[in-house]
Amino acid sequence: PDAGDALVETSWDLSGTGRLVAIGWASINPSDRIHDRSIALIDTASGARRELGRVPGVVHAAPRFGPDDLWLVAQRYLRSADGYAHRSLWRYDLAADAATDLTGTWDRWPAPWAVSRASSTQTAILTTAEDRARTPLFAVDPDTGAATLLGPSDGSWDFVAAVPGQHAVVGVRSSLLAPPDLAHLDLATGVLTPLARLSGFTLDPATVARVRELAVPVAARADGTERTLQAFLVEPVAPADGHTPGNGRTLFWIHGGPVASWSDHWHWRWSSLAMAARGYRVVLPNPSGSTGFGMDWVNDIWGNTWGGRCYDDLMRTVAFLEAEHGLAARDMVAMGGSFGGYMTNWIGGQTDRFRLLVTHASLFDMSAFHGVTDVPAWWELMMGDHPWGGRDFDRYSPHRFVSHWKTPTLVLHGERDFRVPLGEGLALFEALQRHGVPSELAVFPDENHWILKPRNIVAWYETVLDFFDRRWDDAPPSPTS
Repeated sequence: PDAGDALVETSWDLSGTGRLVAIGWASINPSDRIHDRSIALIDTASGARRELGRVPGVVHAAPRFGPDDLWLVAQRYLRSADGYAHRSLWRYDLAADAATDLTGTWDRWPAPWAVSRASSTQTAILTTAEDRARTPLFAVDPDTGAATLLGPSDGSWDFVAAVPGQHAVVGVRSSLLAPPDLAHLDLATGVLTPLARLSGFTLDPATVARVRELAVPVAARADGTERTLQAFLVEPVAPADGHTPGNGRTLFWIHGGPVASWSDHWHWRWSSLAMAARGYRVVLPNPSGSTGFGMDWVNDIWGNTWGGRCYDDLMRTVAFLEAEHGLAARDMVAMGGSFGGYMTNWIGGQTDRFRLLVTHASLFDMSAFHGVTDVPAWWELMMGDHPWGGRDFDRYSPHRFVSHWKTPTLVLHGERDFRVPLGEGLALFEALQRHGVPSELAVFPDENHWILKPRNIVAWYETVLDFFDRRWDDAPPSPTS
């Protein structure tokens, strides 16, 4: 009854005995105005509560109990102004009140799902971790922190549970070409068995598209370390809806975040397969900031650098596609949502090499955005600055370069978006109209930062595809940059 907003957007677990609940407990840190999150350990009979890991700047998620209520594990990180924090698994021994960092030396971000106990001596923490554009399953030793790959390394796991009394797990698996469905993995033999086809998806995705993986050389770090960008190329293989495969049209799709990634998993909201089914090639690049490639790669996007390193990565990827795969930028649409929308807006003011632009829920004016987003303090931490800091906060703000914008553009936004409020989309559209850029605006009045309602998502895709069909020949005949 005294939780207040401490349990907003939290995660929790019930112990095997039923005597305890572990749940993330949020409190505002007065120094940076961002939520810290300890673990509240609640007695289910009395409601008595004690907190674990309450440290300024520390955030916990996904607590999972070990056997007999003796310990629990959770993802933990320490927020810092120096960069994105490494997420690690920490073990809390409940009787001794001791905490141990299990995976601090593992350059991945593990997300625990369950604790498997096949026998009294065989206990493992079942965790997924993004790893080079996949999300495989690992067993983490609760004593040593050693991580062992379980089952296939391709595709992606989600919602994993241990099978009681067996050395096995069940979970949801998917890939870019396979919708989420239940699977059983025997940990002793490594045999993966489909359990049910609950997705309702009847089309064989292999008849629609094939996936290739690309390795793109990009600019080295300041210390000379070579860098290679990973990307997926999803190509249509059969005619559909009157469109011909290989029609020369390519979607260069930029993910949000920026701390996120395109991975080998099914994403109905950003569906490359839906676009391939209409005859479009789809390029899914993982530039600086993308997760699953180590902390150095993530932190290449830290601070007020959004229009620098990431933009350079993407433009080098386009040049690679042109030189190595014959995919001309003039036959590409650059598109993205949230940070991907920001990057699309930045591209609009920097180059007219693309045929069209599609920008969803996007940042346009960084200073204006700062005061109206629902997370201004977190935004300030990421930028390392604020509009009143006396430095060039807007140096990578797309609104400064709108006079250079030439490419026909579709602007999409949800009216209930509090992360990137609608005003950003309206300001962008007005600026494009004022500067004579061929542009269209579509607002979804009952949607937020995401488009969530099934009929609306159909309308969203049809709006985008219709824009491509109508506007493909509106772009200037030749690029100037």
